[in-house]
Amino acid sequence: MIEFTTEAPLVIKGTLFFWTETGIPGVYALQDERFISPPPKERWSYEGLFPLKTGDHLKVFNPDKTVYWEGAVKLDAKGDPLGIDKAFWNFMFKQELQGEVTRSD
Repeated sequence: MIEFTTEAPLVIKGTLFFWTETGIPGVYALQDERFISPPPKERWSYEGLFPLKTGDHLKVFNPDKTVYWEGAVKLDAKGDPLGIDKAFWNFMFKQELQGEVTRSD
């Protein structure tokens, strides 16, 4: 029997970055804005760490809130982007642009 769900897709807004720790391969991620403490001593919580995965829909914003890039996330087995220039992809994460990830599973 097929079960239908009315569950809405998960939408997370926050800051793009490349997360890595000693002994752990780095991943492209988004820090959920709900888990960033306010300035002047801004802190990010592990609870808000949201690694991207293939199938996510990513929307990236310019500082003026216009859309910089939007599309489906496609990563190879090592976590590198597919179908997009790696330097362009890395720029968005190094600049820690604001983003929105939609995950439907």
